[in-house]
Amino acid sequence: SFSDICYSSCMKTVPARTLPRRLILRSIPASLALMLPFRMAHAKALHTLKPLALPSPNTAIDDGTGAMVRLADYAPTPLVVNFWASWCPPCVHELPALQGLDRAIRQQGMAVALVGVDRKGRDFASGFLADRGIDIPYSLYDPRGKLARELGVRVMPSTFLIGSDGGVRGLIEGPEQWDDPAVTGRVIELLS
Repeated sequence: SFSDICYSSCMKTVPARTLPRRLILRSIPASLALMLPFRMAHAKALHTLKPLALPSPNTAIDDGTGAMVRLADYAPTPLVVNFWASWCPPCVHELPALQGLDRAIRQQGMAVALVGVDRKGRDFASGFLADRGIDIPYSLYDPRGKLARELGVRVMPSTFLIGSDGGVRGLIEGPEQWDDPAVTGRVIELLS
């Protein structure tokens, strides 16, 4: 299960049925921190970025219409690929900022792709987004966590920067203030 992916290394002895509850409990401190107003300094934009140089993942996921796609299918469009779930408060909190980032970087020929990992699937996740006014065109679904597993997602949210060649250039684990101008500028710089 996706819960097993997120915390498999640190919770191997915990039964799988208790993992969703533990994930929710682990998300509470992060969601409380998000409620506090803060501004990132330009020098700290994407300060949690882990540079990567990985080939494009091979796993196909649902593109929102039922068709199966790979991230490489979007090449040569550079992508900000965000793994999110409805049960993850920090994920839900950053959705509007990701929509703002998507609008800003589309002018540069780049895009945000949301990858929903809710086990309830595409219909549930698309309704969840619609109820919150999130209309990012690339809303993908990975309810079995196959792509998340291939990329090594360990925490939620996790965001990958995908270059124009489809290769993975970086990872940001945890929430980010995506619509901050410094963050937007840094994303454009990294994906150009």
